[in-house]
Amino acid sequence: MYEAGPMFSVPVTVAVPLQCQEATLPTINFQRILLSPTLCRRRFLHVPKDCNWAVLSFRVEKCDPLAQMVFHSVQRVPHQSFHLNEDHKQFSLSPGIQYTHEFPVVQDRTVEICLAKYWASSGEVVLENCSISFHGIVPIPSVISWVIN
Repeated sequence: MYEAGPMFSVPVTVAVPLQCQEATLPTINFQRILLSPTLCRRRFLHVPKDCNWAVLSFRVEKCDPLAQMVFHSVQRVPHQSFHLNEDHKQFSLSPGIQYTHEFPVVQDRTVEICLAKYWASSGEVVLENCSISFHGIVPIPSVISWVIN
């Protein structure tokens, strides 16, 4: 006789995006991030309304000489390729230096942010005062016309 039970199971992970606490200052802070080999730090963030770019900012507290880090962001937008809504940046790091990187985002959508050490970079990297702030300029009306006399 056969035992009743599931034929197979499918694991599902639900990622709840982090929200900005204040609408007037849309910033999400990650105080301290440790990056080590084979470890990828992924965060899901909700992009506020009327924001069309974001700024990643961090300071390197500790790292090996010639350390490198990779930043990757991607958003899923219906009927568009992932390639149209992603950004990639590789950083060469030095201790005590403040780094910033601006990247495009789509409003009212979740963005996945990934921070990782470069595969050929050994040792650990400690990022301090890491934050992502959202900004935007939305013209009203959204279609701009140029009149030439």
